[in-house]
Amino acid sequence: MLFSFNRIPSTGDHFDFAGPRFEVIDMDGNRIDNILVTPAPKHVSDTDQLG
Repeated sequence: MLFSFNRIPSTGDHFDFAGPRFEVIDMDGNRIDNILVTPAPKHVSDTDQLG
């Protein structure tokens, strides 16, 4: 994660990488203590909507 930010992140910082979103939830000083990984949204095609 540090490579993606090019700095020490803060709580609430986020970035998207290869689909999922990575968000810093908690920091312990300069250490990332907790992150949240959210899957990329599923794209709904026109055929899926027709059912």
